Amino acid sequence: PDAYDAYLKARIMYLETINEPEQAIQIAQKVIELDLGYAPGYALLANLYGYLVLTGNPTHDNAYLRARKLAHKAVELDPELPDARFALARVHYRFEWDWEAAESEFKKGIELSPNNADGLNAYGVYRVLIHKDCDEGIALLEAARDRDPFNTLKHWDLGVFNFHCRRADESIRHMEQTIDMAPENYWARLFIVLDHLLNGSFGLAAAGCDSLIDEVGQKFDPALLSSCAWVYSTADQEDQTKHILEKLRKPPTGIHVDPVFISWACLALDELECGFQQLHEGLRLYSPNMIFLRTAPVYDPVRDDSRFQEILDQMDFPISTT
Repeated sequence: PDAYDAYLKARIMYLETINEPEQAIQIAQKVIELDLGYAPGYALLANLYGYLVLTGNPTHDNAYLRARKLAHKAVELDPELPDARFALARVHYRFEWDWEAAESEFKKGIELSPNNADGLNAYGVYRVLIHKDCDEGIALLEAARDRDPFNTLKHWDLGVFNFHCRRADESIRHMEQTIDMAPENYWARLFIVLDHLLNGSFGLAAAGCDSLIDEVGQKFDPALLSSCAWVYSTADQEDQTKHILEKLRKPPTGIHVDPVFISWACLALDELECGFQQLHEGLRLYSPNMIFLRTAPVYDPVRDDSRFQEILDQMDFPISTT
């Protein structure tokens, strides 16, 4: 019972502190300490480590090795647990770029539990990012939201991946719902800023970044900074963009910035050699943020560059539907 109680607390903490996944990780760790045979605890902790590296530090405390070990342990303890299959699928595609293995695990999980909201959501994200299948991917995300309408992350993911599908107005709508449910989620406000950018409202987007950077204060958030580098560059605020690039290159002691984030700032300044150098470093590190290359609008200006195509070829993505 104590392990289950900690499990529920970790899930709630994750929903309430999306900007600080480390807090949920600390509670989730207690789950498996209380019950070494509780498979859902291992699956949850694997997912939390996977989410952590997407938001900042790709080498955070061997997050990949921890997520992989935890996901495999969950499957070993309970091969019929859908959450274990989904956790392993996430490891396969986020960290290993093993698309076939991920597809197999997703299908096993959905076969075990066809109405599992978390599984439908995770598979929808995968369909958008890896297959560029916006129609099926968004439909899966909507199905997940319909099954779990009070889950903040279901609305959040609809906002994020409508943005990746260039559906800015839909993205704004879902991010506004996310903010209504979780006002502390400043990343939802960041995506509204990026949606303004897609809609051509450059001044509004730049003002939004000014506000967000002031709000986080001394907190070093690479995802926020790199996103705002793109915004400022598009709004012809080159000095601001250069300042952010310098901060990303010289982060606070103990923080290792994902080279993918640095690539955003380099490309925003039209420093293509720097941008591609950072992406090649992302390839070498198997940065989980490389899975966004196919769809992230920040890369649209270089999609026809042979160097960008070469990087995509090395990742060996499946043939897209678009």
